[in-house]
This record gives sequence, structure tokens and C-alpha cells, in this order.
Amino acid sequence: MGVVRPDTGRLSNCLHLFFSKVWRPLNDWRPEPGIEVVELARSNVLQSLASGAPVIRHAHCLAAIGMAVLQGRL
Repeated sequence: MGVVRPDTGRLSNCLHLFFSKVWRPLNDWRPEPGIEVVELARSNVLQSLASGAPVIRHAHCLAAIGMAVLQGRL
């Protein structure tokens, strides 16, 4: 089905997931050096995951997306 990359040093973490229907950027926000920001339209999230080379690969992010799908939010 695909590859997930769990962080083995943090497998005991408790993740608190939140969903927002509205998103707007902060005017003074700048990405950290060395961090690539990738924007993906909500309508393209599942399409990207179904492709052979998804944009989102981190296991925690995939879990959050899966929960959003199961709850009818995405």
C-alpha cells in the first residue's frame, strides 16, 4: 500500500490532533532554514496519497489524515 516512516525514538508519544475548516497564513511567518514548505489543496490530499509518490509521507501526518477521512472531515 505504501511506506510510512515512524520515528522510533518517539513511538510512545501521545498526539493531539485538531482539525480546522478555515486556514489563513500569519503575515510575519517565515519557514525555518532548511525546511521546505509544501502547500497541498484539500482536494488533492487523497489523490496525492493514492499516487505512487505521495507528497505526505510522515506516519504522524498520515494518521491524522486517516482520522480526518474516517470522521468525514476530509
